Amino acid sequence: MNKYKFLDGLMTSQGLNFVVNSAELEDFDQIDYEFRKNLGNPILQDSLRKYISQLNVNILYFYTDEFGFHYLFFKLENGEVLSVGPYKIEILITDKNYKGYEQTAFEDISDPFLKDYVKKFYQSLPDLRTGNRLIKQYTILLEYVFSLSEVPLEINSYHIATEELSVGWTPFSFQSLKMIEERYADEDEFMLEVEKGNTNALLSWNWDRNAKSSHLVGSMQAARDSLLILSTLCRKAVQRANVHPYYINEVSAYIYRRISSVTIFEEGNDVAHEMIVLYTDLVKKHSLRGYSPIIISAINYIDFNLSTVNSLSDVADAITVNASYLSTRFKREVHKTVTDYIHSKKIGMAQYYLRNSKDSISSIAEKVGYQDDNYFYKMFKKHTNLTPSEYRARL
Repeated sequence: MNKYKFLDGLMTSQGLNFVVNSAELEDFDQIDYEFRKNLGNPILQDSLRKYISQLNVNILYFYTDEFGFHYLFFKLENGEVLSVGPYKIEILITDKNYKGYEQTAFEDISDPFLKDYVKKFYQSLPDLRTGNRLIKQYTILLEYVFSLSEVPLEINSYHIATEELSVGWTPFSFQSLKMIEERYADEDEFMLEVEKGNTNALLSWNWDRNAKSSHLVGSMQAARDSLLILSTLCRKAVQRANVHPYYINEVSAYIYRRISSVTIFEEGNDVAHEMIVLYTDLVKKHSLRGYSPIIISAINYIDFNLSTVNSLSDVADAITVNASYLSTRFKREVHKTVTDYIHSKKIGMAQYYLRNSKDSISSIAEKVGYQDDNYFYKMFKKHTNLTPSEYRARL
């Protein structure tokens, strides 16, 4: 239920109706604020109910109904259906002779009371001139919340004509579809640059995007939501670069705290900048992309057990692989022996402690797994050409 509250909070902050329905659609009427129920036409209710019942799991459906209202539907494996909407997407047209949607969409409704009700309901709906942005944001959120590698998008529409009611439908425009495609391509490019750890290109992308989109931000909560989406994009990209979840979680938790504390738009820009730097640094420092699963397991074991791991056999036993095979494979992929890698990581951690703590050199040696101070001095000098004391003195 916490997952639903999270999604509900993000959608309602944008003025959108978010409903969770059981497989039996017990809260069906809440999907459209009881709009179809109030029309008193069971055919309209049945048409939407039938459409929802035929949804496939783990696919995001962008649906335009017979009134031109837009919805997002997503069916979970347990049969529950998440719905967002209804909402409208109005594209600004400069042609003075163009008749707006309200002037054309309801012309075929003969009953004046019915026409007035439908028109007023339409006017009350949130207007998302950037509907493609919502689709992308919601896709990323669904992938993150439900741990899905990908959520495909399907675009559907519906048209009916009955004796009781005939409703004109404006089809999903090519312009809107093009906007969605461009947005997806743009954010895919962003994620690819994160995956490569390309900090400079990303900072340029971010500020360009920020400048183009600043007028779309309606509130600080909307700005924080956008930052959260950006962080989720970064998380997924860093995961694709084979960075261990431990490192990602550390940065993600920090970024979440920073986003929560944002109170002015300028501060949001600073958080976006910091976010990009931190996530791309993870890729540069911890990406294991290109390594085989065995070597990834070996490296992760070493990195997270520096104080206790000391030899090839320690690693081989821990990941249950033949030591000779691991030695050969490790040298081929990492271009150094397992033992050399262990020492290089231990000395790297020792340098960190020397820079960031006032602990004694003997204490630091013990922290990184050297019980013999003389041996620690020897290995430190081998890897840095300095003794620990000389290294600290130069800081």
